[in-house]
Amino acid sequence: MKYFQTTKKWTLFWQRRKIDWAKSYMNPNHPHRQMLVETLKHLSWISLMEVGCGAGANLVRIINTIPKKQVMGVDVNPDAIAYAKTQFTGAIFKVNEAHNIIMSDKSTDVILTDMFMIYVTPRKMEKHLKEFSRLARNYAVMFELHSTSWWERFVIRWKEGYNIYDWKKLLEKHGFFDISLFKIPKEAWPESDLQQKYGHIIIARVGNHY
Repeated sequence: MKYFQTTKKWTLFWQRRKIDWAKSYMNPNHPHRQMLVETLKHLSWISLMEVGCGAGANLVRIINTIPKKQVMGVDVNPDAIAYAKTQFTGAIFKVNEAHNIIMSDKSTDVILTDMFMIYVTPRKMEKHLKEFSRLARNYAVMFELHSTSWWERFVIRWKEGYNIYDWKKLLEKHGFFDISLFKIPKEAWPESDLQQKYGHIIIARVGNHY
């Protein structure tokens, strides 16, 4: 799947994907997950919703490392959500598209994404970020691809089919503030040159306008 893929095509790809989620996806010990955990340890929060959670590998790592937290997960793949529900007691999981999540306003402290926004095209980005602002009380924490170069963003979208953004500029445009970006070290994602070069953790405070 390459050459300017649409958000709809990526959604259908993940929605219909049939894999063994336990064997193919459920790796809570991948090194980048510990970076997410360390980031979350420095924030004040009780509840967290991961958008594009898959089978819940990040959430397993978070709950096992940071106790007494409430987690929720949203994904378009019903098999992934069904498996995630077997890994938790009391957590909320929904099969839902990310731009229209059936949850009440300000229902979580933190919105988390992990290489999910690479599937969201510029035309659909406003809807997604408005939904994140509606749902989150305090923070958006994102592990995504970042570049300030429009040419790099163009080439990656053309060659790889992934969407890469200047996240500080984009989030400021949509009312987020106190935005920090941290480049990940190579050892956090050793199997991918793309993540090694462009992978960042982005932390932003969520505004009240949506």
